[in-house]
Amino acid sequence: MRVRTLLNPFSCQQRFEKAEWPTIFPDFQGTLAVEIGFGTGSFLVHYAERHPTHSLVGFEIRHRLVQQAEASIAAAKLTNVHPVEGNGQYGLEDMFEDASIDSVFIFHPDPWPKPRQQKRRVVTPAFIQLIERKLKPGGQLFIATDVQELWEFMNEIVTTTSQLTATNNDVFWDNDYKTRWQEMTEEQNRSRFYGTFAKLF
Repeated sequence: MRVRTLLNPFSCQQRFEKAEWPTIFPDFQGTLAVEIGFGTGSFLVHYAERHPTHSLVGFEIRHRLVQQAEASIAAAKLTNVHPVEGNGQYGLEDMFEDASIDSVFIFHPDPWPKPRQQKRRVVTPAFIQLIERKLKPGGQLFIATDVQELWEFMNEIVTTTSQLTATNNDVFWDNDYKTRWQEMTEEQNRSRFYGTFAKLF
């Protein structure tokens, strides 16, 4: 049985200063990727190792998981990853210029299955519209979950409240997508629901 430790993202109210990416990343080359809710940080490390010229920023509200990710990043000697403790929506709004991000990743967010809890879900119309504003033209949003109802909920929000367009990116899903939740999905033979959405202009 899979157990999630649910934490309301809106309980995290910390705001952020505008980021100076060349200061944060010693070899910054202009390509920015963001993961919302990085959990143990397995995707952060995997993606950063595969794409050393990309600068990856991750947001996570659980202090213990941030510490775990920091240890993994240090052990891998990665300088192109910047984990941040806090609410990813505030982070996107405060730290990034509009049209400055190449990729945003949202993998296996807390499902909050009860109707009265759904207001706590990460994917909302306002958040998707913020992501759309922060993406560069040609930038992409990647979403994955193993909960069908949550996938249908998120997919409807993206396709009905933004101009982001569903597209194929099999190379990413075959080679770059690696998370602990994905590993458990495969171990337990659960279905995976995922999609790529592009900002075309």
